[in-house]
Amino acid sequence: MRPMVTEPACLKCHDAKGYRVGDVRGGISVSVPLAPIQAIARRQETLIGVRHLALALFGLGFVAVAGGRLLRADRQRAAAAEGLRRERETLRLLYEGNPDAVAVIGRDYRVIYANHRVEEVCGMPLDGLRGKTCHGGILNLAAPCEGCPIEAVFREGRPAGRASSPPWPLSITRLMAASISACAA
Repeated sequence: MRPMVTEPACLKCHDAKGYRVGDVRGGISVSVPLAPIQAIARRQETLIGVRHLALALFGLGFVAVAGGRLLRADRQRAAAAEGLRRERETLRLLYEGNPDAVAVIGRDYRVIYANHRVEEVCGMPLDGLRGKTCHGGILNLAAPCEGCPIEAVFREGRPAGRASSPPWPLSITRLMAASISACAA
């Protein structure tokens, strides 16, 4: 309830009754039933709560699905890495166990891998040979040799035949060329 105070405008009509400015002449109150407003507020709070819960569940679902995919991809990557490691070890054992001189050469004629027999034949340490060109490191030539079997391998995409009189030392009995575009230096 609020007091109703006499103001100068009230005296125009009520001056005859003896009212003075500032007198409290009554009170005004307004009654509004709150039950319908509270019911509307509860419905809105419920809707907001349901929406927040749905959003939280959607977010958790997204995290679960994305996390599952990441874990699956990580397991696949780890399995692929382990497979690659095993393959590399198998190749290393095959190369190292081979009695012939075996070198893996990239498209740019650089030695990617060579076994110890190449080191014995060339007289150059493997660490010094890797990364050098095959014609420079193995054959001690300034440019690829004429009739280069490695050039034929890359050009034809299959093993190349042996030249009748190769320009490389006869003690190098086998020279393997591999097109390893991802590893070629």
